[in-house]
This record gives sequence, structure tokens and C-alpha cells, in this order.
Amino acid sequence: MLTVRNRLSGPRNPGYEFAFAPLAGVDRLFDEWLHGFNGASANASAPWAWWEDDAGVHLEIELPGVKNDELELVVHQGQLHLKCERKSPEEGREYRYNERRYGKFERTIALPESIDSENVQAEMRDGVLYVTLSKRPEAQPKRITVQVS
Repeated sequence: MLTVRNRLSGPRNPGYEFAFAPLAGVDRLFDEWLHGFNGASANASAPWAWWEDDAGVHLEIELPGVKNDELELVVHQGQLHLKCERKSPEEGREYRYNERRYGKFERTIALPESIDSENVQAEMRDGVLYVTLSKRPEAQPKRITVQVS
């Protein structure tokens, strides 16, 4: 299972895995309150999803407006580090209303020990970053053929 490190949970602490997920909305409200409601903030958000199958772990992170050369994705010491910046559009606009968020975004995800850190694939498609982290061969299920005698 993945562990997300943020202000509420420490790194690789299985007891806190998603324990604070219900507080994400409250956390987001505080961010908006501290940074204003003009669409810009010091910490942009990026909705994401993950799932796991027999072959590996799959992540989808929504990053509209982020270019490949503005994205840094690193696997190191059992963690996946993602950094990017969603730059605001040209200056001189005076928005009447804007729900879009801009700014720097960073997330660190502690990976399961079963992940092969040498076999990671990432693709940006239609504003969504798709990351596939393969499991080590010994961590993948192996089907056993039963002999009939």
C-alpha cells in the first residue's frame, strides 16, 4: 500500500496510511484561506488516484497546464518525488472569478518494498501524468500448476 507524506503524516508510517484522508477538505480550505481565493497559491493542488494490480502500482496525477520540461519525477530510497509548477497565464488579467490554482506543487509518496525502482514508466497525456511502478518479479504472484498423478 502507498503512504502519502504531508503535513499530517510522517514518512513510511503504516499506521497513518490515509488515516487523515477525511481531513483533506479541511486542509484545502486552510490553504485557500491562507493564500486567498484568486486562483493562485504557494502550493497548487493536483487531484490523483492510484491502484495496484499483480504487476505493479499505477498512479494518475492531474497536471493540466504543466509541460514535460517543468516536471521532475524521481524515485529514490523507496520514495517517489514529484515536483512541478503550474504557471499562471499572462499578466494583466483581472479575473472576476477563478477556481484554477497555480504555483509550485510537490508530493512525496513512500513506495511499497515490492516495487522495482529500476522499472518505472511515466507518460504525460492530455494533462494527466500516468506513472507505472512495476513490482519485483519475486513479489508478483506465481501460478502453480498442480500435477495430476
